[in-house]
Order: sequence, then structure tokens, then C-alpha cells
Amino acid sequence: MDGPDYTIRSLFPSLTEEQSNEAEENLEQYLAVVIRIYNRISRDPEALAELRRELQKAGDVGGGQSLGQPYGQRGS
Repeated sequence: MDGPDYTIRSLFPSLTEEQSNEAEENLEQYLAVVIRIYNRISRDPEALAELRRELQKAGDVGGGQSLGQPYGQRGS
């Protein structure tokens, strides 16, 4: 991947070593959940439909961004 390499330390230089390590661990756990969700909905159309229904019940999450559409294109 081209471009700058961002780290927790470079983004938040005032964090202590312990805070930086905790933030990095939290980010890794969050990304692991996102990957699991993506993998599930990409191979199970019903799971994607269920996620869409739940997000609609929750309201306009994500500023109108529609799942399954490229970022920046609003759903109809």
C-alpha cells in the first residue's frame, strides 16, 4: 500500500506507552470484528439483508450510506 504509514503513536503522540499499546490492541480487536462481519455478509445474502433491516430500525446510521454501494453513493 502506498502512502504514509500511520501508527497510533504518530496520530496521538501525547499518549503514554501504556495508552498507546491499549489503543493499538483495541483497534486490532475492532478491525477483527469488522472483518468477521464482512466475511459473514459477503457469503450469506440473508445475513446482509438482516443487517440492512437492523440498521434501518436503528435509524439513519452512517449518514445515509447504503450497504453494498461504493462509499460516497447514497442509497435510494
